[in-house]
Amino acid sequence: MSALTISSVGTGTGSTLQFPLVKRYTNGSYYYARKITRPVSASVVVSTNESPQRSYSVNYSTGVITFTSAPGAGATVYAYGEYDIPVRFDQDELDITGVFDGVQHIPSIRIVEVKE
Repeated sequence: MSALTISSVGTGTGSTLQFPLVKRYTNGSYYYARKITRPVSASVVVSTNESPQRSYSVNYSTGVITFTSAPGAGATVYAYGEYDIPVRFDQDELDITGVFDGVQHIPSIRIVEVKE
């Protein structure tokens, strides 16, 4: 589980009702936007121009925010919360080494992000 820090997810047009959740990573003038498709249920909070909103819903299967009425033209839509990242194990077998206090020791379990 990761945290979706306060992030701009779009700018209102006065008619757009849906905004996909994204998390932006920045490095100077460059940025990467990760599409959030698995927000944690009931963790997402949305605001426009830093004013908390209450008339929206979040599709927790797709990561899309849907407003009841569209944010005004030029309004910045922000969101924060938690999200899950799909991963898989990197290998099919685990190397188990030795026993410590009656418990077998597994040195590491590597995982790889599953790109969607």
